[in-house]
Amino acid sequence: MRILSIIFVFLLIQFSNLISEEDWIAFPKSYKDPNLSVSTGLGFSKLPKIIGEDMVQQVPILNFDIRYGSYYDFSLLMNIKTVFITNHFSAGLMWSFDIGHWSFGLENSFAFWYGFAEFGGMDASASGFVDYPALNIGYNHNDLYISMKFDASYATLLNRKVGSISVDESKDKVTSVSASLNIEQPYLKNQFIFLGFKLNYSRYFYQSWVAFATNKSWLVIPEFQFGVNLW
Repeated sequence: MRILSIIFVFLLIQFSNLISEEDWIAFPKSYKDPNLSVSTGLGFSKLPKIIGEDMVQQVPILNFDIRYGSYYDFSLLMNIKTVFITNHFSAGLMWSFDIGHWSFGLENSFAFWYGFAEFGGMDASASGFVDYPALNIGYNHNDLYISMKFDASYATLLNRKVGSISVDESKDKVTSVSASLNIEQPYLKNQFIFLGFKLNYSRYFYQSWVAFATNKSWLVIPEFQFGVNLW
C-alpha cells in the first residue's frame, strides 16, 4: 500500500510539472518546456437545406482537444468529437517554428469516425478513415493568440451500411478543404478561452453522413466553435 502511495505521489508531481501558463491549443507556437493542455467545448455547423433537416443542423457536437508539447518543437495532438450517433477520433503531430511574433505549424493527423442510426425504423451505419494535412499560421499580440489554419480531408476509406449490407463505399479521395480562424486568450488566472470559425468546402461532411448519403455536390458549410481550457 505504501508503494502504491509513493507511485501515486510521484505521478501527481510529474503531471503537475506539465501544467504551465502556456495553455493555448490551436495556436501553432511550441511550448518552452514539455506541457500538457486539455480543452473542451461545443461546435455548431450550419448545413445547407439541400442535405439536412433543421433538427440535424442545430445539434451541437461535444469537442475535446489534447495537446502535449514535447521536445524539438513537436506537439502530439489528439481530438475527440461526439454527438452520440456520430463519433470522431483523431491523433497527429505538429512541428512548429517562430519568426518574431509569428508562429507556424506543419500538421498531419489521422482520424477514424463512426456513426450509427438505429431509431425510427432506421438501421444504418457509416465509418471512415481520414488523413488531415494542415498548415497553421499564428500571430501573438499582447497575449491575444490569433491563428489561421488551412487543411484538407483525404478519405482513405468511406463506407455506409444498411443493416449488414454495404451500400456505398469509396476510397482515396479528397472530401473537403477548409480554412479556420481561431482566437485564444488567457482569462481568469491564465485559463484560456477559445473561439473559432471554420469554413468548409465539402462534398462529404461526416457529421451529417445520413443526409450526405444521397448528395455528392461540393457545398460551403460554416462551423462555429467555443471552448475553455480545463488545464
